[in-house]
Amino acid sequence: MSGKPGFPFKLATYKAVSLKLLLITCALIFCMSLPSSAFRLRIDGFSTPESFIIDPSTGMYYVSNIAGSPAKKDNNGFISRIDSSGNLADRHFIQGGENGVTLHAPKGLLIIRNELYVTDIDTLRRFDKTTGKPLRSVGLNLLGAQFRNDLTTDLGDNIYISDSSRNAIYKINTKESLMPSLVIKDPALGTPNGLVYDARHKRLVVACGESGKILAVDLRNKNFYPLISKKFKELDGIDFDHKGNLLVADHKAGTVYRVRGYSKIKVLRENMITPANTSFDPRNKQVLIPTLKGNIIFTLPLN
Repeated sequence: MSGKPGFPFKLATYKAVSLKLLLITCALIFCMSLPSSAFRLRIDGFSTPESFIIDPSTGMYYVSNIAGSPAKKDNNGFISRIDSSGNLADRHFIQGGENGVTLHAPKGLLIIRNELYVTDIDTLRRFDKTTGKPLRSVGLNLLGAQFRNDLTTDLGDNIYISDSSRNAIYKINTKESLMPSLVIKDPALGTPNGLVYDARHKRLVVACGESGKILAVDLRNKNFYPLISKKFKELDGIDFDHKGNLLVADHKAGTVYRVRGYSKIKVLRENMITPANTSFDPRNKQVLIPTLKGNIIFTLPLN
């Protein structure tokens, strides 16, 4: 058949072009809604990864690997390092049993200035964050520490450490000979795990494992009380995001939540295999999630 295409053909072409433009526009809007520097990161092959943090000053990431039993002194734990582009720079950046390093079952991670602090059963390990060289460790044996878990700082010189087995929280001043002291010990803490410092109220916010509660510990009078009425299943990591919302991982439920105003609870991600010591990446506005039994780490960008 000869001749020019008729009206139906023109209409179909117009609709196809319009649909294509609509899809492109939607894609652009979606991309613009994400943080400008956000990128998705997913790396597998870890060995019981417990904590996943960023060094905001360099953009480097660190992952603690228990590599076995969380309470066994086997000296085979290690710390992995990921570069600022999300590439695995060194899976065994710090390795227990090598180069003078003792590291059994590393859990919580914290960076202060040029030092990487690591909780390891009953000891606080210290390393040069750039070279991985071991520095002086701090033992808590005299205080009866048994299962040191997470740690946080008050943005000054103090480090606070949770001991899940003894329902206790300790303090170490990094400028005063690293001598540890007891902040609070009470069975009602319900196996304290994740810690984050609330500078506005001068208190610690505590994610409790056994009780499933989120508590506040007032550092001025050592009183503690529930911050949220909801009881979760078994909490692990906790942190604040860039808007002051709480990010909390429920290890047993396989879920990471975002809590606004200590009342509005939103599921960020569910159906995960044991999310552990979750933290926030302020440089890229994303949640850093290690999966303890899944042996992977990944990120979730936030708006």
